[in-house]
Amino acid sequence: MRVIAGAARGTRLLVPKHKSVRPSSDRTRQILFDTLRGWVPACEAVLDLFAGSGAIGIEALSRGAQLAYFVEKSRAVVQALLKNLEKTHLKARARVVIADAFSFLSKSPPQEFDCIFIDPPYAKSYSQKAIAMLAKEGWLAKHGVCVVEESRRSDFEPPERFTVLTEKHAGDTTLWFLMQKE
Repeated sequence: MRVIAGAARGTRLLVPKHKSVRPSSDRTRQILFDTLRGWVPACEAVLDLFAGSGAIGIEALSRGAQLAYFVEKSRAVVQALLKNLEKTHLKARARVVIADAFSFLSKSPPQEFDCIFIDPPYAKSYSQKAIAMLAKEGWLAKHGVCVVEESRRSDFEPPERFTVLTEKHAGDTTLWFLMQKE
């Protein structure tokens, strides 16, 4: 797995050998960022929930994001994420939070985010719960986009407060691009 574009392009990322880690493929990340560019030309501040190796947030930083929060509960996985940030020279613009995503979302947001990435373990209904918690004020910037990555077989349904901008497929993966209704 590697960084696809931007300042850290081509850098190989470590993938932790952990049962909860299922890194987004290069193809999935390419589709994600190509599609995202249409709605949010510049993701200045991003939130990568269920961060794992950090591939999605690192890709955003490499492409010009000024700040990325990475939320991951496994300390062993966080060690690989930190190594990936060092390898890509992007650590200065990263905030790594060792916490369960739902505990993190139950608190006041540290700021508004232009892009929020939700990529939990498949088949656990975590996306549904996380997006419902993000519907609270203060998480997503006014024209921000939330991207949910799930299995194509998932029964994910966004809450009523969100509009589905588009849905993209890559192999067994579905990406939902969502924006909060005003």
